[in-house]
Amino acid sequence: RSRFICEALNVSPSFVKRYLSDVEVSHRLKLSRRTLQEYRDSGIVPYIKLGGKVLYRERDLEELLERCYHPAYKS
Repeated sequence: RSRFICEALNVSPSFVKRYLSDVEVSHRLKLSRRTLQEYRDSGIVPYIKLGGKVLYRERDLEELLERCYHPAYKS
């Protein structure tokens, strides 16, 4: 599937690997797809809509997790 996308957009496979589908994101973050959609609809999670496909930049998700990170305060 990613090969088809690469050919259609005329980009290298490494470019496409930086983008994740909702299924991939929900598995990685252990969220339901519905919760992910609610985060998207409320503006918590940035996304790209290309036709009927929703994609998430891996970098955006990493930045979101870093911003939400709370370090341990007990040693």
